[in-house]
Amino acid sequence: MAVVDYWAIEEACAAVLRADDDMFGVTVQVEEEFLLSAEMAPIVLVYLDDRTAVEADQRLSAGTRTDFDLNFSLWCGEADFGGLPLAIQKRSALIAKVEVALMRQRTLNGAVAKLRLTGGQMAPGSREDTGFIAWGEVRFTASVFART
Repeated sequence: MAVVDYWAIEEACAAVLRADDDMFGVTVQVEEEFLLSAEMAPIVLVYLDDRTAVEADQRLSAGTRTDFDLNFSLWCGEADFGGLPLAIQKRSALIAKVEVALMRQRTLNGAVAKLRLTGGQMAPGSREDTGFIAWGEVRFTASVFART
């Protein structure tokens, strides 16, 4: 049976982010509920969205090996009590820190063969009872393989 330890890969991603010096003070959680209060910020939530096995990427050994692309979403949340523009600026800075941390460690400490950043969306900021909150997404695709 082909096995890819998806949870271990998500945890490896979180570990890379937690270990990066630029991410000091940022909470990183895996597969947690998508809620944020100003007191929780800054935060990064790691999600494995889906996986694909592109036919063109498969080898002659396809009977014993399958190559997968795993697609991840990292939701970066920031907050500020002084106004929405400040929360948005902090969110943008957090996204940059996450992207640089991933670029520094493109194999997630050996958990994947390689990864590439693929974009992400920006959610509109909002005013909450606890302050102003802004979310942004970092997407990446990681290459792995399963062997029988």
